[in-house]
Amino acid sequence: MPSHPKGTPVRSPSLLSPQEIGMAPALHEIKAVRVRATIAALNAQYEDLLEEMIFPNPRPGLRDDGKTLARYEKCLRSDEAHSILSTIWKESGPFADPVLDHAGVHRGFTRGTLNTWNMATRLTNKPEYVARINSQIRSIALAAEAYGLIDRTVKLRKIRPIQATNLLHVFMMTLSHHNVAALLELHAFLFPSDSSADFPAQ
Repeated sequence: MPSHPKGTPVRSPSLLSPQEIGMAPALHEIKAVRVRATIAALNAQYEDLLEEMIFPNPRPGLRDDGKTLARYEKCLRSDEAHSILSTIWKESGPFADPVLDHAGVHRGFTRGTLNTWNMATRLTNKPEYVARINSQIRSIALAAEAYGLIDRTVKLRKIRPIQATNLLHVFMMTLSHHNVAALLELHAFLFPSDSSADFPAQ
């Protein structure tokens, strides 16, 4: 990429004049490619950590059931499972409310009301889709339960509340640590002159 005269700041491509576009024709493309690569890396970190921390330790009764475990592993690798597990962790993890408040995040469910049906109704405003989404979330919950990521204590009623386990908490905390490291690298690439003082030290 052509260099700019010493002391000349490189502005966002959206702020470049037609003359300056010729000086840095690929700046916005370079940044876009790097952003997408980082997002792909974040997704890969999720799958890699599943392989490292979760998949080697299924529930004892399933250790010899390779077909079922393969189906559960495929389910948990999906983007949908990543999203659902993140929601379960946020909603039922061992957080005090001030932690969520400082993070700018709030629970969407009261304690004891997190179940697959309630989650499904939150994910769509079209009643005809709720049953299908509930079925998808139930499949994810079964897979997560098989590896000790969630607990669904048997209740007399049909709908069983979902609770994040300590294993899910440790998994998400570890994943978040890896994610932050990748995001700090992206920030340094996109804004090399910025201070990272606003980011927590790793």
